[in-house]
Amino acid sequence: MYKLLLLQISLFTSTLTLSAQTYNLIKTISPKTQSPALNFNTDTWAVAVDTLGYVFVADRTNQQILKYNSDGVFILKWGVGGRSDEAFNNPNGIKIDAKGDVYVADQSNNRIQKFSNDGVFITKWTTNNSGYTSFPSGVSGDYAGNIYVSNYINEIRKYTSSGNLISIWPTIQPGEVFSQLAGLAADSAGNIYVMDEYNNMIKKFNSSGTLLQKWGKKGCENGQFSGPNGVVDKKGNLFVVSLNCSKVQKFTSDGVFIESFITQAYHSRGIAVDKEGNIYVADNGSNRVLVYKKDNVTGYHSDEYSKKTSSHFSASPNPNNGSFTLHTSGENATVTISDIQGNVNCKFNTFNSTLDYPVEGLNSGFYVVKILEGEMVQNIKIVVE
Repeated sequence: MYKLLLLQISLFTSTLTLSAQTYNLIKTISPKTQSPALNFNTDTWAVAVDTLGYVFVADRTNQQILKYNSDGVFILKWGVGGRSDEAFNNPNGIKIDAKGDVYVADQSNNRIQKFSNDGVFITKWTTNNSGYTSFPSGVSGDYAGNIYVSNYINEIRKYTSSGNLISIWPTIQPGEVFSQLAGLAADSAGNIYVMDEYNNMIKKFNSSGTLLQKWGKKGCENGQFSGPNGVVDKKGNLFVVSLNCSKVQKFTSDGVFIESFITQAYHSRGIAVDKEGNIYVADNGSNRVLVYKKDNVTGYHSDEYSKKTSSHFSASPNPNNGSFTLHTSGENATVTISDIQGNVNCKFNTFNSTLDYPVEGLNSGFYVVKILEGEMVQNIKIVVE
């Protein structure tokens, strides 16, 4: 018989005992989270973090770049709509190099603009070639200082940090009739990971443009994508978000799935990772950046939940009959039980204020019970042995 190890979780504070690795939301960054709140909305399209922890956001609605400190406090912004230096027409991607300089894929102006860390214009260069427009969709860089740009005509272009073109290579492979590149990422070995949002796959190239491998198909299960974009951490792991899936997936550099976690993002457009391993998700649907921290949980751990209603959600252990008991307010509640990678084991609705749920169908491991009732959402972490 399985034994469920679970301590009660109240509306305000949860305390549980387990040993696992999870990602917890530690902050939300947006103009509305400032004190006082800033009086403009943003179109959070891309996000990047420099080595000092400063966070940069590409805002397509207002044609600007926003800079926040590591605590999420707004510092400055620059840019207006237009074609002049320092003006943007749909800033679609952003990259910070080792010196702290900021590269912006100015998509509808068909160029890359380079700025200092505080937004002072340095240089720009066109991404067009031979009379056709390219519409750059993403920008990244390797440890040698080279800059890589993806575009909507299915190319990767490699430049020096001052904008001198080094090489161009196509990304459409035999058997593909179309491709659309959402962005790209580079690792320390000079490999380039291209995010193909039309074919919902990741393509890995070396720095000379030779395809090394590709993986993925359409969907929201692990190893699947629906409008992917990604970033590589200092260890060479690839983190991928999907526009239509509220989750982050982690892969090795060879495309082997490692883990995933569910996010609160409505539309995940971009992703970044800082030197501490914290994950930044550009939630375009809610115009904010969600920051997640990996928590190596051992022993007791507490999570604070918002005080929205007087409802009392909890779960109690009942190892004698191999089930746990859920307590809700008795209104229509949606219950989802997922494993720690985000794979859904079951989902159901209940009007019962008390419900016994058997665990015989669950393998031993870690699970998350999500209870959604009106505007109240609560996640309860459990362990089945």
